[in-house]
Amino acid sequence: MHGEPFDMRIAILNSWPNVPLCAEKEFIVRALIALRRMGWEASEVVTSDDIKAFEPDCVLVTHEFSPKLTAFPTIGIMWSPPAFFRDDPVRIRSILTYDGYLSGSKAITHFLDDLQFSTQTMMPVSNVGFYPTCYRTEFPIDPPQDRTLFYAGTGWDGARHGDLFQQLLRRVPVAFYGPPKAWQFAGNCYFGVLPVDGYAVVDAIRSHGVALCIHKDEHLAANVPSMRLFEAAAAGAVIITDRLGFTRDHFGDSVLYIDLDQPAKAVANQIEAHMNWIASHPQESLAMAREAHAVFNRDFCLEEQFQRLPMFVERVRAAGHFDAPAKVRSLPEGEPPMVEYIVRVGSRPAATIDRCLSGLSGQTYPNIGVILVQFGPIQGFDALIDKYRDRFRSLKVVPAERGLRSTAYWAGLNAVTAPYFANCDDDDWLAPNHVATVLDALHRRPNTSFAYSGTVLVQDEPGHYTQLSNFNGPTGALIRENHSLFFFDPFNIGRLARRENYINSNSWIARRELLDEQLLRDPELNVAEDFLLLLAFLQKTGFAFTWRPTAQWHWRSTTKDNTTFCEFDTDTDYVKRLALRFQFAHWNNAYINTSSPPSPVLLLRLEKVYYALAGIKRTLTQPSRWLQRLRTACRTVYKRGLKGLILHSADVGRRRSIG
Repeated sequence: MHGEPFDMRIAILNSWPNVPLCAEKEFIVRALIALRRMGWEASEVVTSDDIKAFEPDCVLVTHEFSPKLTAFPTIGIMWSPPAFFRDDPVRIRSILTYDGYLSGSKAITHFLDDLQFSTQTMMPVSNVGFYPTCYRTEFPIDPPQDRTLFYAGTGWDGARHGDLFQQLLRRVPVAFYGPPKAWQFAGNCYFGVLPVDGYAVVDAIRSHGVALCIHKDEHLAANVPSMRLFEAAAAGAVIITDRLGFTRDHFGDSVLYIDLDQPAKAVANQIEAHMNWIASHPQESLAMAREAHAVFNRDFCLEEQFQRLPMFVERVRAAGHFDAPAKVRSLPEGEPPMVEYIVRVGSRPAATIDRCLSGLSGQTYPNIGVILVQFGPIQGFDALIDKYRDRFRSLKVVPAERGLRSTAYWAGLNAVTAPYFANCDDDDWLAPNHVATVLDALHRRPNTSFAYSGTVLVQDEPGHYTQLSNFNGPTGALIRENHSLFFFDPFNIGRLARRENYINSNSWIARRELLDEQLLRDPELNVAEDFLLLLAFLQKTGFAFTWRPTAQWHWRSTTKDNTTFCEFDTDTDYVKRLALRFQFAHWNNAYINTSSPPSPVLLLRLEKVYYALAGIKRTLTQPSRWLQRLRTACRTVYKRGLKGLILHSADVGRRRSIG
């Protein structure tokens, strides 16, 4: 880590950069306040370039829509109920990319344990809860004499609580905050939108003196506390809340409870009775607020939560082999076996090759060899070799004829002498823990001779950006994210048999015994030589997946000087030769119809359908808004067509997921 053991650099990822009013943004602002008070360096980041420029000790991801896309240890803050993401393939895919998890409840921990049981991984999960809370505060010197009820919300649960709010308007002094559309019925009791500055919400609660904290059904079922409970405690307010198990266990009798299972009128009666008691018992209610505030500061303020973070980051770094020298399990005593990387050079400048070699020389695994297969002259090549000669245990230069791509590749394969070998194209890059984590996957499966990682696609040229669904929002700014999670797929023999490649050429490591005399003969292909090698390996071994996106595939969408196997017509001679070469392979007929997980493009389409259905469901459960929604639907169809209506419904469903 940078600096002293407990002096950290923390990057906090804003997953919703175009949604200015959301819980994640409010948390980020508060976290920055707390971290800077502690003397730590912290930064809000949006894109992968932001993260790389800041060079943090770890990245905290505030929403599971965002996958890990950089080489830095990335930790998911898991404080949403599992019901929100359990059935969403896009969010599950992102969750699986994280190096560790800060869990917000036992139910979330159980979900993560079950998920990792299915992947046979053991990414660290925090032993102590991490919650969407607030920085440490002082108890108010002058609490309000005439307390009023504070409630803030976006109207996400209007169907359930709309009647309750109507009842409260007639019976208690109440102040509603949030978007105007959500509180059109509130009249003079609507107090506007609070700015997302880390202070405004707490200050507003403090000025009213009483806060109503209501959880969604999903939060109650998973025992996941929301941000409002901690805000109210930080403000030194009297808290009226539902019977969430977490609140009872930690705040006990320092808050007032209501039973939300009762009809709206009965719940309003309970709240009215509490407000009357507060007014008639000022000293007792003040003592309750003080006790809840003390519990918050002692156990749940952000400073207390972040003090535990360095120890957890150490666990994450150890499990993910982020530090050199890495200890790879199950290796014999003495020096770990060498991994030789084949790098074909001759068509790109030395600066590009330098990036590739810097990734290999920066590995935490201590025994790396390089085989540079040179098929063309490179200006500055000798100086580049001199630069890296002492950084590798072995560095070979193998000459090859310029011509077919497979000829240079097979020249490298025939030069392999190490127990393990791999390939890295001269324009690609590997995260520092790539070799160690791939070898770890191999050694945990001694009967497997091939392991691979996930792959992040990096656009090298400006103007080509990934537009994720969580980048949508009212602000409408262009998010210049040039990284995307491209391949992150478990081993599926059927997909490979159907020539659906999901393993990038620089993402794998194999045992040398896979290279027999027949395989080492050059197939003389100018396309698909790397995929042919995968199919040949498939005849001899199963594949292991690391569930870590540690390989980077650099792509140039403007220059278009790199290609993929999938871009070629299935009628080309290359594809016909592949089919002929493997037509009697043991897996060809047995697995040709094996079902496969959806592609990344299909995942995005499924996500839109998922949220469109969620938006329709939300509309149907809010009868009071049917007329308004019908008018909106008609206008949307008129202006944007049926596709536009589906996208609008998806936006409605997605907004429900971000609170």
